[in-house]
Amino acid sequence: ESHLIASKDAGGEQAPEDVEITEDITSSNYSEDGVIYSNIETNYGFNQLETDIEASDIGTDVEDMEGEIAATEGESLGSIFVVGDRAYNYYSFSQVNSDRYTDVVNNLSEALSGMSKVYSMIVPTSIDITLDAATRNSLTSSNQKKAILYMYSRMSKDVGKCYVYDVLHQHRDEYIYFRTDHHWTALGAYYAYNVFIWQEGKTANSLDSYEKMMFSDFKGSFYSQSGVTSLANNPDTVEAYKPIGTNRMEMINNRDEQFDYNVITDVSGWSSTSKYSTFIGGDNKFVHISNPEINNESSILVVKESFGNAFVPFLVDHYKNVYVVDYRYYNGTVSELVDRYNIGTVLMLNNIAATSTDSRVSEMENVCR
Repeated sequence: ESHLIASKDAGGEQAPEDVEITEDITSSNYSEDGVIYSNIETNYGFNQLETDIEASDIGTDVEDMEGEIAATEGESLGSIFVVGDRAYNYYSFSQVNSDRYTDVVNNLSEALSGMSKVYSMIVPTSIDITLDAATRNSLTSSNQKKAILYMYSRMSKDVGKCYVYDVLHQHRDEYIYFRTDHHWTALGAYYAYNVFIWQEGKTANSLDSYEKMMFSDFKGSFYSQSGVTSLANNPDTVEAYKPIGTNRMEMINNRDEQFDYNVITDVSGWSSTSKYSTFIGGDNKFVHISNPEINNESSILVVKESFGNAFVPFLVDHYKNVYVVDYRYYNGTVSELVDRYNIGTVLMLNNIAATSTDSRVSEMENVCR
């Protein structure tokens, strides 16, 4: 059964007219009247993407749109593939765990019916976005686009399916993923934020409306795990964008200590491996950001792992209250939070590997109810 992948929430701005989408779902198949937001050609005419994909259809190869002649030789180091000064994580689709993930989303949406709109954003990792197709197809790694569409096809029509694969693929030549780390950059998160905020019936802020901070010499998780010299010799730069309305937040860390902190922190003096923690103080069990510049009672809860950290700052200027829980550490439930704080929107944000990882899905099952 096919479901809507992206449609505006009730009461929001009208979505584009329904368009016929061919079987090959790429950005070139979008509605011809692509919408311009924040000076980005987003082409969000995918309100009726067909998602009739079976688990057996997923496979390993990705579509070769570049017409590459030969794969580039690299080195496999366990779960990491290193080629030149870049590294990538392999992805292995698990139907059992992916089905459990969609059940978590569906059950949460049903439990919160009439109280909160539930969205699912499944973020692809860099191996299927920035690695050239010829090299990518020489590797044994599951097709992430088909896996994402498979999971969305199993989700209820009431779930907001925030499909960001194609917009990231459109911008694959930009600095949207780190080279030495498994996360996306703030720019990658920004493109995904454009999609989500459009679905919420709001208008995204332009990048130049934010104060930009830059932190050089970042050597991330790929380097920490591999120690490969080519990664050490070409460190990343972390770019961060401070929210306009406020940069202050309250946080409960994983030792249950509560204190005030910054949404974007100056980490220029921190160790080279920890600079991704500029975003919302890293991975903590609970965060609350209240924007004094917003006069309504709008609220959102982001249920996330570490990919959500770079995404959350962009939400601050659209909601009076932004709540964040890291389901790996939080001990309560989403339903309790929604009821306590009268939260109108819940976004489950995960990189695709989390949806196929037994321990991650088990943690979601404990919190997302």
